[in-house]
Amino acid sequence: MKILKKLLPLMLACTLVLCGSFSAYGAQTAPSSEDLEKQIASTAAYLTKGVASYTVDDAVNLFYLAGSGADIANTDSFIASVKDNLSANGGKIVSSYGENITTYAAVIQVLLELGENPSDFNGYDIVSTFSQQDFTAKLDNPYYYNIVIPATLYCEDETLGKKSCDSLVANYYTAGSGMDYYGFSCDNTAYMISALSNYYDDYKEIVDDCIAVLDGYRVNGGYCYNTAYGTDPNGDSTALALMAYSAYYLCTLDFEQGSNPTKEKCDSIYANLMSFKGSEDGVFTYMNDGDNAYATADALRGLASYSDAVFVYELINMPEDDGDGDDITDITIEENTKPTDTTEKKTEAEAAAVKKSPATSAPSAAGIAAASAFFTAALAVALRKRTKK
Repeated sequence: MKILKKLLPLMLACTLVLCGSFSAYGAQTAPSSEDLEKQIASTAAYLTKGVASYTVDDAVNLFYLAGSGADIANTDSFIASVKDNLSANGGKIVSSYGENITTYAAVIQVLLELGENPSDFNGYDIVSTFSQQDFTAKLDNPYYYNIVIPATLYCEDETLGKKSCDSLVANYYTAGSGMDYYGFSCDNTAYMISALSNYYDDYKEIVDDCIAVLDGYRVNGGYCYNTAYGTDPNGDSTALALMAYSAYYLCTLDFEQGSNPTKEKCDSIYANLMSFKGSEDGVFTYMNDGDNAYATADALRGLASYSDAVFVYELINMPEDDGDGDDITDITIEENTKPTDTTEKKTEAEAAAVKKSPATSAPSAAGIAAASAFFTAALAVALRKRTKK
């Protein structure tokens, strides 16, 4: 049986209790999470082909690459670059773009993906320094809120995330139209949904409104950028719609067994995205007009979020126990558990949830308790920290 280990420090206290048994769910039309992991690996391999090293300047790209769950080569160079940068700047991170909140957020999450402890990294507490940034300030690129807001889940000050969400809403949101960034579009509003979903309980009305706006870009075969410019679907918008809807599923699910309309919507969007495949596995096109690195990068973002949604759906709908004794019980995520060193961080990161392998008998489960929308958003982030054994 494969063990999928997921646990991040600094999480909201929540206990996931699985006991008893579920009846087996029927045949799936959607891909399995393992199928998606293979697809994600191919997509990441295409995007990183020929890349020999990474620096702090690459933190934003690595946020999506490493965050997809794929194994990324040459990441030791990134860790070394962060160490050198901190030493050269007295504990601050200063990229070629200066000291900025987005780079801090990306670095923190990439380090976690790589098994490092950003709260005690080479003697520096990057999370603490990040917490001292101005979260009320407007980000010039609103897509970066999708990096900054989930990073606040690792901070002790729970107001920081809401400050960043408030900044996004105040500067870029228009009710009934979604996110305005050089105009309104499917892509813009998808990013807003993904970002605000981390604090869904506090921004429910806005996220729900953005979902309704996003539906307005749905056309035959996927999603278009903006109906004012045409109604032909494209790979980028369809991928980002998948990212948004998958995040929406994770922050609104109620852990009921069986089919879920939002999950089914994700499955449908995924099927649309597959019509934009490129010349090789893992590569995507814009409008079936040749391999496109930008469309492939957006596809990775959609597939990573969808993979999280599929995994949670599989977890909820596990078949009943076959008597092999592999029941899952009492998986606990502690609040604000700060490891004291990297070794402890890695131990914690390897301590959590169990996932069935289609090649083996699955463990039983009967109910999932104490699950809040905030926990679900945190789980969505945690799911990107996959390792296997």
